[in-house]
Amino acid sequence: MTIDDARTEKGVRIERLAIETDQGIALPAEIWTPAADRGAAGPRDILCVDGDGRAEASESIRDLVAAGRRVLAVDLRGMGETAPPPQKYFDMVRHGANGQDAYLAYLLGMSLVGMQADDIVACGRWLASRDAKADVIGEPRQVDLFAVGLAVIPAVHAAAVHPGLFATTRLEDVPRSWSSYVEEGPLAPRPLPLASLVHGVLEDYDLPDLVELVRPTAD
Repeated sequence: MTIDDARTEKGVRIERLAIETDQGIALPAEIWTPAADRGAAGPRDILCVDGDGRAEASESIRDLVAAGRRVLAVDLRGMGETAPPPQKYFDMVRHGANGQDAYLAYLLGMSLVGMQADDIVACGRWLASRDAKADVIGEPRQVDLFAVGLAVIPAVHAAAVHPGLFATTRLEDVPRSWSSYVEEGPLAPRPLPLASLVHGVLEDYDLPDLVELVRPTAD
């Protein structure tokens, strides 16, 4: 982790960070710390991920900070600041900005969704290791997870696999089931981008199964 810069807005400290979640993968992030001293028993910290990038979640972040929550907002790989420019041979609607990366992941026997879920877990662990009162490494503890839009897909995977890390999971703008997109076919007016799919997943589960498993809450 490296700190690029820090600023204060209305008493709220905002630090711009780069968090390394994998070899060669450093994600842009910001940690928002409320002005008031929350004490060692303060409310849990929140990890925020938005499919359109953390800048799009700024209003929700400000509301959470105003309620005394410390928020780590991260752009997952392929989202926000890390999204690649339009790729020549890929349809932005049907493939997503990360169509090429999704194909490369598939050829490697992986999925971009899985890599993004790993990002969430790494960032959650980093945040959980931060002491509630001071900006120092402390005993690990749970954090809350807040995901919006296409970031919901890797988020529910991360929360389902690591229930001991994420105390609560809040989801907004949740994509429909993968099966509903399959039923509509490739010419559906609003298809789910290729970059948000996992090859062969419907043999075992669908998105609503994971949503139910993590029991999302508005807390």
